[in-house]
Order: sequence, then C-alpha cells, then structure tokens
Amino acid sequence: MWVIEEVHLLNLSVAASRQGQGLGAAVMRWLLLDCTTRGAQSMLLEVRPSNRVALHLYARFGFEHVGTRKAYYPAAGQTREDALVLRVRLPVPGALVLA
Repeated sequence: MWVIEEVHLLNLSVAASRQGQGLGAAVMRWLLLDCTTRGAQSMLLEVRPSNRVALHLYARFGFEHVGTRKAYYPAAGQTREDALVLRVRLPVPGALVLA
C-alpha cells in the first residue's frame, strides 16, 4: 500500500512447505527493487514479536524497529499480541541486485 513516498507492506507469506528455500528473501528483494524504482523512500511493516523467522528476514534487509502497536494481533485465547513496527530506508544496498 503506497502512502505518498512510503510503502506499507501489508502481507508477505510463504507456504510452510516452501519455507527455508529463499523464497521470502527473493520476494523481499524484488519488492524493494520495485518500490525503489517507482520512487519510494521507505518501507514500513508490522510483525509479531514471536515471528522470529520473519524478524530475521527483515533484519537481513536493514529493517529497524521504530515503534510498537499494543495488542495489535489476535492471539491464543482472549489475549492479543503486540506488533513491532519496522522501517527501512530505500534504496537498500545489496537488495537491488536480483540473484
């Protein structure tokens, strides 16, 4: 979702049977290249603190924690899980090479 010169990534997922094959990184690399080419200055997203795999992926691309949305996600029972708000400035060095 575009908001002026910032892209808000709403959803990036890989089927469980295909995880660990580099598909998430390939999609992220493509998204960053496409957004940079079209003039975006940054990308923003929310992620569950419990989603360690996603956090590792985003860290690889330079995303930094810029905020927290309290009780953002539904969780087990009647509890809710916070969302970490991450942002990366574009262009991301190294992400602009499609491998």
